[in-house]
Amino acid sequence: MKYLIIPLLLAGTLFTVNGQGKQTTKEQTAVPPCLQTQTAVQTASLNREEARSLVLLREEEKLARDVYRFFHSRHSWRPFANIARSEQAHMDAILYLLERYDLEDPAAHKDEGEFRNRQWEALYLELTARGKDDPLEALRAAALIEETDIADLQEALDGFAENPDVIRVYSNLLRASKIHLRTFVRMLELRNETYTPAILSTDEFQRIMEG
Repeated sequence: MKYLIIPLLLAGTLFTVNGQGKQTTKEQTAVPPCLQTQTAVQTASLNREEARSLVLLREEEKLARDVYRFFHSRHSWRPFANIARSEQAHMDAILYLLERYDLEDPAAHKDEGEFRNRQWEALYLELTARGKDDPLEALRAAALIEETDIADLQEALDGFAENPDVIRVYSNLLRASKIHLRTFVRMLELRNETYTPAILSTDEFQRIMEG
């Protein structure tokens, strides 16, 4: 998986399976809307790559949320706040699956800009530094995040995703990420700026923009 361009450490310490990472919270995470009609269905198992990707995507969605919140605090552009709320919903959907399948939550007790995986933390610092003083660079950084979300989710759906819960949640996140990418790119275009995709192919990027 690409996971925001940089190679990530995929050691087994990033996740635990078979109940070792079970959360002991007082309240269970709310069922995501895309799974609300499926709660009575017997829970299927996860393959190793699904478990690995859920843990990584939990922090990937946190990265997006934290970066957009920071950009909103610097530039006060409403789409950053709106999409940050959407990213929180994405985080909640992934958390629901982590809890449902007894996987450890890597984002537990982490403040904004803090990550278990230090490479995420380094990327947060890189992206926020890039866009803190220039709102156009903030938009480009945000578009890059959405590009990579799309690539990672599509890779999972086309490759190893088999569990119905994972497929439903990832499919919903993929649709939302395409909307977010269009939003950020169109904000650039309204300011007579262009955006060149760095992760997606030109054809795939164009199809998303025309969607």
